[in-house]
Amino acid sequence: MPHPDRPDWYDEPHRPEAYAPDARPDWYARRNELRAGQVFATTEGGFVQLDGRVEGDGTRWHVALWDARERTWVYDQGEVEPGDLVGQPMTPEALASQGGASDTPGDTPALG
Repeated sequence: MPHPDRPDWYDEPHRPEAYAPDARPDWYARRNELRAGQVFATTEGGFVQLDGRVEGDGTRWHVALWDARERTWVYDQGEVEPGDLVGQPMTPEALASQGGASDTPGDTPALG
């Protein structure tokens, strides 16, 4: 039963913010903190490495996509919005050393 002093979404189990407010940073709001070379899990379940901002757009980034089978980055004109990034940035070495992607993006090593 929802708490009377909390918004309706607070107790919804599919919302990670209900349990840990910092579990999913709002990278759209924090887009000025993004840097080329950072690696993130995405809302689609893959991993991307930020390559550079899209010219003429204040938010979109060119990205390299992680190919877990080949264990390499693929530069195929991919783009991402900051709101599609999940969790904390990690190093490319940390992603590669763990064999690529895990089933749960939250299990990936964070940038320390």
